[in-house]
Amino acid sequence: MKRTFFEARIFLTIIVAVVTGWVIGGIGTTNLNAAEDITPPSEPISHTITASAGANGSISPSGSVSVLGGANQKFTCTPQIGYRVADVVIDGTSRGAWKSYTFYRVAGDHSISVSFVLDVYTINVAVALGGSVVVSGTSITPIAVNGGDSTIFTVNSGDSLTLTVTPELDRKVVSVIDNGAAKYRVTTYSLTNIRKDHTMRVYFK
Repeated sequence: MKRTFFEARIFLTIIVAVVTGWVIGGIGTTNLNAAEDITPPSEPISHTITASAGANGSISPSGSVSVLGGANQKFTCTPQIGYRVADVVIDGTSRGAWKSYTFYRVAGDHSISVSFVLDVYTINVAVALGGSVVVSGTSITPIAVNGGDSTIFTVNSGDSLTLTVTPELDRKVVSVIDNGAAKYRVTTYSLTNIRKDHTMRVYFK
């Protein structure tokens, strides 16, 4: 097929453009071999949570824990047998006896530490004049407390206790007060599944 001079010139220009890596389009040109101007993605920001545990238990994970910014991180506190969590301290502030703690949407470095104590609770019994009390329980031998006296002892977690209250002759029981809550005119008072300290007062009239 015979081409005119103008057609031949266009054809030659296209060939040269393809060979040299230039494309002619509409208005202007584009270099196919030019490096693309692409900004590489930024590295995700990570933060460090330092986790530690005292004696008689553990925390998991522990040590220096790397957490991506915005992510959550859970820590589990596990006491040894016969112990319980005493306190969890977050960034230097006491948060209480948590069995687990989660940092949400982490945006900076943190610290978490946990301490443990024997899994026992303190019982304080005081008896006013006018009668006596005998305290018996799961893990203790019976304790007699006379009027005007008091006793302090510990029990294991989950234990039970019973106070048997006996007024003197011509006296009556007024109340047994346990951690501020009164039970009136009772001669026996029981605690079951003990999970906290108790302070008890017994009154007569």
